[in-house]
Amino acid sequence: MFFSSFKYQKPEKKKRLHFIQHVEFESIGMIEQWALEKEFQITSTKMYLNEELPDRKEMREIDLLLVMGGPMNIYEYDEYPWLKEEKIFLKKAIREATLFKNMTVLGFCLGAQLLSEALGGSVTENQYKEIGWFPIRSTDDMLEDNLNVFHWHSDTFSIPKGAKCIAFSQGCANQGFVYKQQVIGLQFHLEMTAENIETIYTKCASELETGPYVQLQNISDSSRISNANTAMTQILERMVG
Repeated sequence: MFFSSFKYQKPEKKKRLHFIQHVEFESIGMIEQWALEKEFQITSTKMYLNEELPDRKEMREIDLLLVMGGPMNIYEYDEYPWLKEEKIFLKKAIREATLFKNMTVLGFCLGAQLLSEALGGSVTENQYKEIGWFPIRSTDDMLEDNLNVFHWHSDTFSIPKGAKCIAFSQGCANQGFVYKQQVIGLQFHLEMTAENIETIYTKCASELETGPYVQLQNISDSSRISNANTAMTQILERMVG
């Protein structure tokens, strides 16, 4: 009698990327292409459409959670009542990520501010508004030193207790933090494409005002975007492989 040596192997489960989006024009940018190439399952919650956030069971299926930016302040509950629900969700997500090491969480700009507050930090008005391309100084090998990155913010976060500051700039003392290797907050944007940047200059033109760290016109170029996107890819590879 012939016995096959073949053994059935369950197909490997796809990794899942879930992102929280606060406004239509601040998407995940170049991360989408990276995730597709890595064969991630991509899901999202669009807060501006009042979509539901993942429940506890769904949360445990997420490998990479992205919390995107937005023009709102994290305390504008009257205009954006969903902020309260999102803050509760992020506290749960951080607890899951740091306790079970099964998920990494990455926030950009507003997203980083929300993560800082969820970890006990504070969000306040920065001394300077930062808009455009300005270099950051790195204090961690996660980021290249003197990398030109794209900024669009007037508030800033404090470094939460137990977290490490990984970047600063002349215009903003706290540009990034990492918490227990599972949670990363970046005040700036590495994910944006040329189209994203052009759109935000159009959609948020009312925020443009003269200042030492404000570029009133979109002066981005392909090399800056490429370098920032490369840095983003390196962080993603480091976080989830």
